[in-house]
Amino acid sequence: MAWAGFGSLIALAALLIAAGCQSPPVEAMPAASPSARPTRSSIDLPAVPAAISPTPAATPVSVPAATATPLPVWSGPDIIGYSALGRPLNAYRLGAGPIKRALIGGLHGGYEANTTRLMSATLDYLREHPEAIPPEITLFIVPLANPDGYAAGTDALVGRMNGRGVDLNRNWDYQWQMTATHGTRPVFAGRAAFSEPETRALRDFILRHNMDAVIFYHSVFAAVFHGAGDAQSHTVELARRVAQATDYTLRPEGVPGQITTGNAIDWLSVNGIAAIEVELSTRHGLDWEQNLRGLQAFLSWRPPR
Repeated sequence: MAWAGFGSLIALAALLIAAGCQSPPVEAMPAASPSARPTRSSIDLPAVPAAISPTPAATPVSVPAATATPLPVWSGPDIIGYSALGRPLNAYRLGAGPIKRALIGGLHGGYEANTTRLMSATLDYLREHPEAIPPEITLFIVPLANPDGYAAGTDALVGRMNGRGVDLNRNWDYQWQMTATHGTRPVFAGRAAFSEPETRALRDFILRHNMDAVIFYHSVFAAVFHGAGDAQSHTVELARRVAQATDYTLRPEGVPGQITTGNAIDWLSVNGIAAIEVELSTRHGLDWEQNLRGLQAFLSWRPPR
């Protein structure tokens, strides 16, 4: 009986081993859910967020329409051109609406480096608050339009200019002349209107996307300037709205005593695009609360019929 019982135990063990060698049925794994906000990295020049895009799900996920809340589209940096010394001009896209607008910082490079920092902070804010972008808006941000000047430092003689010594806010094709001024100091406006790769890249970028409104950030007037084309665009109306939101002074285009030929917002506004300049109050601070209100006013503004 002992040997018979032992044989039964051996037979039972064999059955268990055989059963264990068979793989159990695999249950379907749930689809990976998208990452809410991927980790941001930075680039050296300038320190602005790198590509921001949601991580796609491993397999399609069926979400009831009543609870679907799609976030705006995030993409970038996209290179829209290169500087005179070959540095890239990067743009970021936020939102997916039919109305296209842009914020542009750093046209005067390191001399107005706080405008680039403001654009970086704005990217951070919109990344954390995507609901701030109306669904009908696509917003483009160019944090640094003059990377050569940014690399050259904060001095007005070199940090303000591009790699060929050209003031990029005197190089647009509005009453252009080769010598303009910064205050009363003469500045070189290039060999011709749009002679510089940075201004051509910005012009083509704005026109290609058929933008209806653009803000260029500068310092240090604590003011909002409208462009020359008040009859061709809604530059005055937009400037008034943003000035009210920021508590900056509303100013007409140009500065008394300064030869501001070849100005970006003048060329854009006479060509039907509501372009304005927002001037920060110092060369160091961001005037963050004021400019956040200005951003909200800019995104919510609609041209009068």
